[in-house]
Amino acid sequence: MHVAATEASRVREILKPLALEQNNMITVEPLVTPTQADQVKKANTASFRRAIQATKKRKAAVAVTPTANGTTLLSAELQRTNGSAIPSPVPTELALGPATGVNAPGIQRAPPRARHAAVSPPPLPTVLAVPPGPPKKQCQGCVHGDVLMTKAMEPPHIKHYLKASGFLEWATCAGECAKTIKSIFLALPKSNLYVCDETNKGFYAPDDDPNKAGLECGLILCTPCYAVRAAKYDLETNKGGAAGNRRTSRRGGGAKQ
Repeated sequence: MHVAATEASRVREILKPLALEQNNMITVEPLVTPTQADQVKKANTASFRRAIQATKKRKAAVAVTPTANGTTLLSAELQRTNGSAIPSPVPTELALGPATGVNAPGIQRAPPRARHAAVSPPPLPTVLAVPPGPPKKQCQGCVHGDVLMTKAMEPPHIKHYLKASGFLEWATCAGECAKTIKSIFLALPKSNLYVCDETNKGFYAPDDDPNKAGLECGLILCTPCYAVRAAKYDLETNKGGAAGNRRTSRRGGGAKQ
């Protein structure tokens, strides 16, 4: 037992330094930092560029014609040395033979085949006729229609269009009061507005639209100014007699609804 314990202690004394010895062995792949990856990429790009430049220089050194490459001179020198053992190069015309229908210089090519489907020409932009003068306002209304053609805008819609970049943000009443729509809405938040629908379309139309200027007529009326315009409209239409009275009553009844 004593001998076995002694041998075990000796084995431990031998193995302990070996166990404590640090072997710096790499067990995983080394990490590559972004800087190192950049450097490797730049080195590969530089090598590729150098290879491309060398290829271009080598191609430029080889000329297209045999004379520039020295082939003709070398052939002549070999003929002089070997007693014309190497025949002179055959001319191109003799090697290719007489001109045929393919390589003849004066032969005209066949006309291209006609298309099966006719190609329609590109559509031309519609040219609008420019009126000789400024458009004339119709019966107490605008250039698009009379005052009865306007549409009533309710307070929720007015509030929406009074926001930033809305077409009512800086608009003014086209009637006698000439107040801003914003001040009218603050004073009478439950009253309607009467607007021409075309001015709304013109405000939101693109700037390069040729019809934009004609759409922005600016007919926006508050309720009192609309009542004044409607009264003037009745006076103008009543001048036409009985026919005018029938038209006024019919259109007026539709507006009230």
